[in-house]
Amino acid sequence: MLLDSVNIFLLQELVPEYDLVAMIPERLERRTSHVRDEHVSYSGYIDNLYCSVRKQGLNIKGSLSKFILGNNYTNLGSEACAHAFEILSNRLSIPLLKAKLTQIDIGLTIECEHAPTRYFKYLGSSKYFKSRSVNNTTLSYSNTSRSKLFYDKIKELKKRGSPLPEDLIGKQFVRFETRYRKCPNKYFKRNGLLVNDLLHSSLFEEFKSNVLYEFNSINRIRHTTLDTTLVNKASDFKNFIAADAIAKHGLPYYLNLIEDTMLDSQNRTRAKAYCKDLASSFVTDVQTDLYDELSSKLHASLSAI
Repeated sequence: MLLDSVNIFLLQELVPEYDLVAMIPERLERRTSHVRDEHVSYSGYIDNLYCSVRKQGLNIKGSLSKFILGNNYTNLGSEACAHAFEILSNRLSIPLLKAKLTQIDIGLTIECEHAPTRYFKYLGSSKYFKSRSVNNTTLSYSNTSRSKLFYDKIKELKKRGSPLPEDLIGKQFVRFETRYRKCPNKYFKRNGLLVNDLLHSSLFEEFKSNVLYEFNSINRIRHTTLDTTLVNKASDFKNFIAADAIAKHGLPYYLNLIEDTMLDSQNRTRAKAYCKDLASSFVTDVQTDLYDELSSKLHASLSAI
């Protein structure tokens, strides 16, 4: 699902011919009303999509893939996305083309050979993300405006109580997605991002490029086996400890750390050369098969959309 969850907001002033507070509530399922400062607002659902309307405008959020396809694991392309908003507009009896996209989730469901968590150890730190965390099902990165994560899609479906289709039983799927939580338009070099933009395939090509960028910006960890028989004196042990740290965190992590913390250019150059030399010291074996598989299948999944 290249585009999955969205959060859109339609300003009342952009559709003055429609009284949103008067029109929308009667079209909602499981409707509730709220009163604040003598103003009434309403919330409810159109199938799985949560809607809330007040005098300022209409907010809609949820999974477009689940709305139009009935599930949130099928990869959603531009035509299906356009069809989803056409149906939603008809259900609400209002045009949504001018609605602003305030949050979007973009990503892929990738069939893989092994349990998704086995790939996590090959994915290290990521540029522009301060936090990296791992649990039993998920590897996640986050900063103040967006997050990205890999997780076990089958386990997520089971946790939600969703029935597994027959064609998914016995298979492994890793989900990779980026969640743009603030100003998603800036990541696509646009002054604003509207529902109308989603009707053009050119934007989906930009989505594909961003998926690749977010994946490639993760430091690849080459799991190495170090030869302890090469440690014969105290200085060897000191270098062995440093080489082991580089093997675990990845060389790019330390090169970026040097770039961020060392002010003197000559010292930076020496430190980087030292790390690069250590990265190949004591090494007897390098394992990257699972990373290569994941990268290859991510590219294939993007090409299929």
